[in-house]
Amino acid sequence: MINNQTQTQAQKRERIGVFGGTFDPVHHGHLRVALEVKDAMGLDRVIFIPANIPPHKSRPDIASALDRMAMVRLACDCVNTFEVSGIELERSGRSYTADTLSLISMNSGMAGELFFIMGMDAFMQFHTWKDPERILGIASLIIMTRPDYDHEANDVEKYIRHHLSEDYAPSSGEEISFFHPDLCGIFFVKVTGLEISGTTIRALAKKEKSLAFLVPQNVEEYIVSRGLYR
Repeated sequence: MINNQTQTQAQKRERIGVFGGTFDPVHHGHLRVALEVKDAMGLDRVIFIPANIPPHKSRPDIASALDRMAMVRLACDCVNTFEVSGIELERSGRSYTADTLSLISMNSGMAGELFFIMGMDAFMQFHTWKDPERILGIASLIIMTRPDYDHEANDVEKYIRHHLSEDYAPSSGEEISFFHPDLCGIFFVKVTGLEISGTTIRALAKKEKSLAFLVPQNVEEYIVSRGLYR
């Protein structure tokens, strides 16, 4: 009876995606890939977390954390499985994923299984992040890949074994993933490659051009009303 209860509790663990980034500004590319990852990995919800002071980006014209947070809230407002957290805005100093995931893990306890969502380019620099092993001890990684990922698979496996841990072993299924006896898994999910960039959006906003179909309408209205990126 105890074993059955334990199994039932394990089955009920919520699968939580954590999607961090600068979001300067958030756009349809962010929203689409988050939706595709959620569906592919069977996540119950995805938490968007705008960075306070991103450690890997230092543009002088970056929008304020409060403006970026407000835009993400507007963008996620119509998707009931998308949430927004200001956890990194509540802390002073630079935002580090290891610290953020530790706090989320403490808040969710045993009720949630965490999955950190990131792009392939960021993943290939993952060993340079603060405490990568601590991150992998808290959350599985979901790597969003390009359509030509199959051609990069060998390089990725070499990277994982050389920079992260030799004990990661690839799965034998159709979907490429890696598992470790002590750390969390690494999963690769192909997503739609929408060629939308924050750089393009900011350049258009500076020229007071339309941002239609690049960002949600309410986000464009916010950018215009606040005079952002001009």
